[in-house]
Amino acid sequence: MGMKSEDFNSKRYDHNAKTLYNENDVKAFVHNWFAGFDHQRDVEFFTKHLYPENVDMYFPDFGPIKNFSDFKKWYQGVIDNIQWNFHETSNLKVSGDEAKGFSVSLDINWKAKKYKGETLDKKVHQDWKVKVDKDRNFIIEKHCAKEIKNS
Repeated sequence: MGMKSEDFNSKRYDHNAKTLYNENDVKAFVHNWFAGFDHQRDVEFFTKHLYPENVDMYFPDFGPIKNFSDFKKWYQGVIDNIQWNFHETSNLKVSGDEAKGFSVSLDINWKAKKYKGETLDKKVHQDWKVKVDKDRNFIIEKHCAKEIKNS
């Protein structure tokens, strides 16, 4: 005695749960963002997640980044100097919803090797504010990174 297709169609999964982004989607975006840096993706991979003239980003070694031009300048510095890098995420916490936006908090252990041979191993805390645009892209509205100093 098998199930009939109308048995499946008589139930409807919650529309919002099916269609709206949730915390897991944001966590996947965060991991994908850092994988983009690890693979030194083209700058457009990143800029599609920023508003062109309203970027609000701060890095320990560069900032503020206020627009695409600033971001491209910062990222070109990465491309010109970093031979290899890897971002290990930890303590990733996401709260919020698609309607109001998401708050993201995480720690990064950034390991890198410069073309000149220097190796880097830095711990950085980051706080983000993320929205969803009309095309269903995640947009980083605010990004603040601070190096965690060993005490």
